[in-house]
Amino acid sequence: MACAAGMIEAAMIWNEPNNLSHWDFELDQEWQEFGALATLAGQAIRSEAPAVTRVLGGISPIDADFITTMRRYGVLDHVDAVAVQGFRADASKTCW
Repeated sequence: MACAAGMIEAAMIWNEPNNLSHWDFELDQEWQEFGALATLAGQAIRSEAPAVTRVLGGISPIDADFITTMRRYGVLDHVDAVAVQGFRADASKTCW
């Protein structure tokens, strides 16, 4: 990652982790495997590229319980920001 210094500002750890289409939380009902993965990813990013902002998310839907669970597992100690998707769950049905 040294060659990417200055080119990469942030690294997102998993898009929409709390959405069944992106993470099978039926198999990981307590989010323990995801929490371990996110922690390891955050540690690896910090180790290889300390200046890169580590971002968890973007979560969709916005879910305070998910964030509380990530805090309980210590994940938030290994990220610098949490991204959110700001659209409704049924945005695909919206007429423009």
